[in-house]
Parts: sequence; structure tokens; C-alpha cells
Amino acid sequence: MEKWSKVNPGGETKEAFDKGEIVGDDGVALTAAALQQKFEAMRNSKNAQNKAETVAKSIEEIQFIGLMQMAIAKEREELGLPAGYHIPLERVRFFHPEVWNSDNKERGGARSSESTAGEYDPSWDLVDTRLGTDARRPFQHFSILDHELLHQASHFETDPVGKRLTHKSGFHTADKQGFGLNEAVTETLNQELLKKHEQALLKYFPNTESSYDAWFGIQSGTYSLYRDVLSSVIKQVDMKLHAGKAKTWQDLKRGYLEGDSMALQSLEEVLGKQAFRLFMAMGSEEKFDVEQYQKKYNFPTAKGAFHALEIQIERYFTNNLKLSEERLQKLLDDVSVYIKDVEKETIAPINGNSK
Repeated sequence: MEKWSKVNPGGETKEAFDKGEIVGDDGVALTAAALQQKFEAMRNSKNAQNKAETVAKSIEEIQFIGLMQMAIAKEREELGLPAGYHIPLERVRFFHPEVWNSDNKERGGARSSESTAGEYDPSWDLVDTRLGTDARRPFQHFSILDHELLHQASHFETDPVGKRLTHKSGFHTADKQGFGLNEAVTETLNQELLKKHEQALLKYFPNTESSYDAWFGIQSGTYSLYRDVLSSVIKQVDMKLHAGKAKTWQDLKRGYLEGDSMALQSLEEVLGKQAFRLFMAMGSEEKFDVEQYQKKYNFPTAKGAFHALEIQIERYFTNNLKLSEERLQKLLDDVSVYIKDVEKETIAPINGNSK
């Protein structure tokens, strides 16, 4: 499987672009440096358009962004990866709830008046966060902010096969595959990093609450279904390929942060092609014929039908009902018939929200 790379940010431009496959407005081939410069100008211009709507960063927020980018860099080092890219501070933005909600059709909606939300927009390399309103928890948006910083750190935009610009965020590709997997990896790594660097965080942001998790907005329920499925699959792969040693999660983190899909090969080997196809479709409503599923089982809404489909997917991968192999296979067959192919397109902004 191929390894993707960043055109910008990051400074790594695929060799194909320097050979003339990408041209400027005048029809002349752009060099890597020229393409990079063009992207920077576009992104800075986009950022400037919304400047009046953003909230000035506090000292604590600036410190947190720096600390977590250092934590991500440290994680890369421990995984044997080269130094990554640090997002410019001006492309991390904060919004008051009323501004965020006025643009709710294009942003991740928050579920309550006190909740936070965030998104990473790969087209403009922007990490945006909706601030919470609970004065008792001034750092409640930190967890979702780090979640979005991880999306940025794992974003790549050169397709080594098609030799063209497209977007891939971690394991989420432009044909809608890997959304559930990608969110599971992102949030699992997010919680791992926050816990791993707990002492440094508490030093700079003293905890006046009894719960560290509440203070930093960590939630066990964030993408819990996808994370439960991922955890079960990781255990299966470790048992079958690595004699029970914890290796698969390390491989997934390495692939997630480096644009390398090799880590997925071991998952496909253990799950089999049919189950792996379902695993990669998990989380993307566009990957399923929800309308047919809704009609067959008489769900009043498409949303309810898709939720029921996801419950079935979780049941298959975790086998939380302790089904026999024969019944598990039937469950897999029943759900798999609703998977459909989706044409490639640019990935939309990656949204997340957290109470």
C-alpha cells in the first residue's frame, strides 16, 4: 500500500509535482517551492477573511497548543518517525458559540449550550474550535482542540497513485473509506496523549475539580462505538499475528501519522476481505444504502436506520452478544449487502463535538 505525503504544509512535495504535472494559471509547470508558496498565500487569505469573527487566544490556549504539538512530536520520535509539521499558531482559531452556531450548516454542531465543538478543514489547513460556556471549566475545549490538532498532523494531500492533489486524513480517504477507523484512532491517541502528559498539563493548568477528565473535557463516550470496534480488532490482530503482544496499535499510530497504509494490511489479513470492507466503511453514511435498509426494517428516519446499522457493525466486530461463528457470518452477510461504492471527491471539513 502506498505512502502519501504533504504538499503544504510540511514542505514535502511529491516528486511528480516538480516534474510538471501541476501547472499555474499561466500554464507553466509549478515547482515544489512555487506550489507551496501558492498554497500558503491562499490559506493565509482564507484565514484573514474570518479574522473579525475569531476570539483572541489566551496565554493558556497558546501554551496548550505548543505543549500538545510538542507531545505529538515526541510521539513521532518514539515511533521512529521523522520530525513532523507544526501548524502555524494563526491557523488555530477560536469562535464564540453564537458565531459558530450561525454557520452551523457548514460546521460541526454542538449538542448543548455548554458543549464545545471543533473541525479541521483540510482545504485551508485550519483548526477551528467552538468555545464552551461553562465558566467552571475554562479548559473544557482543550480535549477537542487536541483531537483536531491530531487531524491536522495526520492530513496528507498528494495521492501517489493518481499523481494529483486530493485529501486524505489519517486513514480517511477521498472515497469515504475509513471515517470510523480514523475517528477511533484520532480520539484514542488524543486521550492517550492527554493522559501521558497529565503532569505537565496540570502544572500549567492547575486542576481545581476532582476529575481530571472533566477538567480537560476528556470523554469516554467520544466516538465510543468506533473505538470499541477498533479495540476489539486490535486485540484480534495482536493475538493472531503477534502472539498477544501489543504491536498493532503502535503500527496504526505510525501509519496514521506518516500517511502509510501498510498497517492496514495486517487488519485485512486477520479480518478477511469481506469484514475488512465493512470495517473500512464504518462511520460513513454515504458508504451504505441506508434508504433500502430503512425500507426493509421500517425505520421512521434515515438517521435511525443508519444508527441501527452501526449497532449491527459493532455487534459483529466485538461479538458482544457471544454469537456462534455461523451466526456471526450471517450477521456479516446481512450488513455487507448494504455497502455501496462511492466515487472519490475532496474530503469535507472533519467535524467533531464534545460536551
